[in-house]
Amino acid sequence: MAQISEGGIPKSFSEEAVDESLVTEYIFDKPDIEVLIEEDIERDEHGDNLRDAVAVPIELGLENSGTWFDLDNGDRIWRLKVRIPEALSLEAYYDEFYLPNGSELFIYNSDGSQFFGAFTHRNNKPSGRMSTELILGDIINFEYYEPQDQIGLGSISIKDLAYRYRDVIGYNSPDINGSQPCEVDVSCSEGDNWVDQSKSVLRIRSRINGQFFWSSGTLMNNTAEDCKPLVLTALRCAIDGNDMSNEFEMDQYRFYFGYVSETCGSEAFGQFNTMTGCAKLGDSNDDAGTFGSDYLVVELSSSIPLSYDAYYSGWDASGTAQFGGGVGIHHPSGDVKKISTYSAQPTSAPWGIPNTHWSITWEATINGYGVMENGSAGCPLYNSDGLVIGTLSGGISACNEVEPGGVNQPDLFGKMSYHWSENPNPSSEKLREILDPMGLNTLVFNGADNPCEASSISEQEQHQFLVSPNPANDRISILLDKDYSQLTIHIIDITGSQVMSLSERYNRTINVNVSDLMSGIYVIFIRTDKEEYSPQRLVIKN
Repeated sequence: MAQISEGGIPKSFSEEAVDESLVTEYIFDKPDIEVLIEEDIERDEHGDNLRDAVAVPIELGLENSGTWFDLDNGDRIWRLKVRIPEALSLEAYYDEFYLPNGSELFIYNSDGSQFFGAFTHRNNKPSGRMSTELILGDIINFEYYEPQDQIGLGSISIKDLAYRYRDVIGYNSPDINGSQPCEVDVSCSEGDNWVDQSKSVLRIRSRINGQFFWSSGTLMNNTAEDCKPLVLTALRCAIDGNDMSNEFEMDQYRFYFGYVSETCGSEAFGQFNTMTGCAKLGDSNDDAGTFGSDYLVVELSSSIPLSYDAYYSGWDASGTAQFGGGVGIHHPSGDVKKISTYSAQPTSAPWGIPNTHWSITWEATINGYGVMENGSAGCPLYNSDGLVIGTLSGGISACNEVEPGGVNQPDLFGKMSYHWSENPNPSSEKLREILDPMGLNTLVFNGADNPCEASSISEQEQHQFLVSPNPANDRISILLDKDYSQLTIHIIDITGSQVMSLSERYNRTINVNVSDLMSGIYVIFIRTDKEEYSPQRLVIKN
């Protein structure tokens, strides 16, 4: 598993200078699990989002907790151990996350058999927020390595931990299949003709007001074919009751690429990757389908590495119900990727108002009877041409073992044609404005493996930088990963116009006066004669 991490093992696994007996264990009270389970029974009956964890505040970091160990060469290691009794797993959510060049962060379980990292300066984001993958058990260890020439420059503050009290995803079971028994792995023969489409379907870990959920989404192509990391899902996936994920919570969403079973029916998953953070570009503004077709589009915080082997799905927003069938690809109950098959022509149906959704009934296939579940919400509906024609809002299908006759019940997908321009949202948030930035006025557009291949920069050539503060009003500091004798900085507004350009000799830290910029969203590009940095978003608030 990876989270744009760089591999290796924690240094304390081999460093004799780290005495485990000196590492302080911080223990926090567990939440009231009985109350949470009672709430979940009612939530599940109403088809609410699939919750399996809640936040436990800890407010620990480099400045106020943990144990430092000095190494003989002048480097040092910080260790922190946290326990919350009876947790199935713990996930860390950071409100400060900055790793200087050469430093490393690992997280691991009580005996070191499960660990993630190394996280490095490449994981820094302008916002300074971060989340990391779940660690099984009720103990999570943090290990930060800081080289001598970077001492005191790192910043790590863990705001809270997601305490998973409910094993809907099967991580704590003998096998991984937390979904219903009739579901069909996309690794089975039913997925053979949908390999590309499967590579664009993502599992999403969302956060809403201190609660954590699973849903599905799709990486989408756009008419600029610039590999912009756009993910289409359902608005309901970001809403719980009267609460909606804010920009800070979305900046900690995690997106899972390639979370599939190793083989058809396998009880193990293979290698997968994740990315952290996104920003909302638009939604249907329809109370999650009450007055429209229920969609949300976000942009991931950074470009998708080529090694993730992602596919950017195409779409058909014509509103024409084709014959020939198709599939839905999804992560039911947060499980490994599944595939559900239909052959009948989709029929138009209401969710809250008429003609906003496609109604689909599934059919049996050689390896099962794929249906939809809680956690499938936001997943794509593909037609026979392999194009997205809708996104799942909900429905009542189920395996017969769970609900007699459930396989014959329909599910409803918000229409791409309604997403395109019909919802009661601002024109800038219409799906056509987001997926057709070139103004081609096309309703049908194909997907692609790597649409920006001709102009892409390799992962090894692309770097990241940190902008602080962000949002800003008068001055910003740009922190680079190393010194350069010459570089160029361009600041672009949302219309694509350049509003500032600087080209001088700089060191690692660059101070820029932005007091003349109007309030709004900008993008900063930095280039040297040999390298290019990943662009970063800048928000100006005057």
